[in-house]
Amino acid sequence: MSSLLVALLLIVTAAVAPARQAAVDPGQLRAQLAAAAPGGSTLRIDHAAGKVVATLGAQPSEEFLSLAAAHPGRVSWHIGSGVRPLITARGGWGLTNPFAAPCTAGFAMKAVNGFNYIVTAGHCVADGMGTQWNLAGYLLGPGHFHSFPGNDYGVIMVAYNSPVTTHPTLINYNGSGVRVLGTNTPTIGQRLCKSGNVSGVTCGTVLALDVTVTYHTGEVVNGLIETAICASPGDSGSPLFRDPGDRRLIGMGVLSGGNGVRCGDPGVRTYYNPLTEIMAAYGLSLIK
Repeated sequence: MSSLLVALLLIVTAAVAPARQAAVDPGQLRAQLAAAAPGGSTLRIDHAAGKVVATLGAQPSEEFLSLAAAHPGRVSWHIGSGVRPLITARGGWGLTNPFAAPCTAGFAMKAVNGFNYIVTAGHCVADGMGTQWNLAGYLLGPGHFHSFPGNDYGVIMVAYNSPVTTHPTLINYNGSGVRVLGTNTPTIGQRLCKSGNVSGVTCGTVLALDVTVTYHTGEVVNGLIETAICASPGDSGSPLFRDPGDRRLIGMGVLSGGNGVRCGDPGVRTYYNPLTEIMAAYGLSLIK
């Protein structure tokens, strides 16, 4: 081989060598693929085969496919069921909607139609209040039914793609989720509590039953439970319950409104829709 040919081969080799892609550590490759993978995907390293195995939550992006093609034999993928965070709903957590004022989740319930719902105040999910609600920052679902005015209750359906689970029916009670194992109607003088997203857990006595309220905006709501339990704006929909002392709670109602008197004032009044009436209206039952 002539010296000129050898020199040309060395030049060509030197020019081509930098274009070769250096082997990427499997952990680095997984991180690159994860950044390009669709939501709901999982990626693991098969150390024996020296490759990344991905189960995608949806169709792959062009970026993901390009990365996989750039590392032949080192990436295996298929489309499977999407993974999502799981959060068990608690009555007393906040409900938010970009088009409505914040409210509070009441009770998680199941219906005879097979769907699960979150019971809250009707004015929260009335017409014009938006179609998509979040619970504690997680996607929940659409406002589905409501009765307001006349009554003040409604339900939000837990969407099929929501990370929120509703088993069992829980109330956020002094920092933990406590099960609701029964429902009942209150009696005058009974001591009950509510769990609100804004004012937390507050307790007081039942003062009257079957009360009609005309709100300042003109809506009339009938059949309410009057209590001396304090609440704050944003607590609408809060669950009203009785604690028999064994932390097995009894559901009683959901918050409609109040007189705006500050907590601690003896003149505070709040009003609740009876839970048994709501359950009968929509064919709902506790999730146990």
